Amino acid sequence: MWKELKPADLLFALLSVVTGLVYPFVVTGIAQAAFPRQAGGDTDLIGQPFASPGYFWSRPSATSPYPYNAASSSGFTSSTAIAPSKPSGASTPVKR
Repeated sequence: MWKELKPADLLFALLSVVTGLVYPFVVTGIAQAAFPRQAGGDTDLIGQPFASPGYFWSRPSATSPYPYNAASSSGFTSSTAIAPSKPSGASTPVKR
């Protein structure tokens, strides 16, 4: 029984290293070399505005004038949360 388990464990370890470490690093390296701006996490590509009707229109951003503008975002705080324990929050679902 141990004779069959040793090659299986060795193959499992080898494939885990290859598919879990080597392959992701190789693909990331190729992406960084071929597309350095996009692979580096350029946020200009996120939420781009499209004016042509041929494109899918994403959800309008509440952080105008730029999509996903963290400087314009007020964030989510407990003072803006809607909850049944708050007087204004208990009636909100009924009003909708």
